[in-house]
Amino acid sequence: MPIKFHCPHCRASIKAPETHLGATLPCPRCGQPVVVAAESAEEPPPVVKPSTQEPSVEEVPQIVTKPPKGKPASPPPAPPAPASAPPVAAAAPPVAAAPPTVDPPEEPVETNAFEPPQAVVTNVRDVKLENVRIVDVRLSFGTVFRFAVQFFLANLLLSMALGGVMFLLSLLLTAIGLSLLGGGAP
Repeated sequence: MPIKFHCPHCRASIKAPETHLGATLPCPRCGQPVVVAAESAEEPPPVVKPSTQEPSVEEVPQIVTKPPKGKPASPPPAPPAPASAPPVAAAAPPVAAAPPTVDPPEEPVETNAFEPPQAVVTNVRDVKLENVRIVDVRLSFGTVFRFAVQFFLANLLLSMALGGVMFLLSLLLTAIGLSLLGGGAP
């Protein structure tokens, strides 16, 4: 069963086989090294801060119940003893282990403020990413538009070429048909 986790740098959802557990691989989206580790399905419990105020002691009214008919009433229970010691706060939940540290990139990368950031990929052929894939892919509008225009132009040229071939084929078949029917001369 594949391990699902997120890149700590770009928050891309990544899947990897269990055999890569503990291995350091580059993120397919941003190229930063990522340690393959299973994320827990549960959110960590919120940290409860102890109160600095003194606990208040309130009087709780006694609940009186009527005994069933035919039985003598028992004497009322004694009032609860006053609390002598303040209640002790619950122990803090255990702190989760710190996420593994990742080395920063070796050299800064210059970016253009008008273009979306591009993934830095180095030595892709040295790393085997057998069953690792990006679950979430985001494409810019310009990329999708450029692909659509290229697809349209390629299909337009293909249809024009095939149209010309079909026209020549129909002329050839017409000429063969006319020659079989008597030459077509009056």
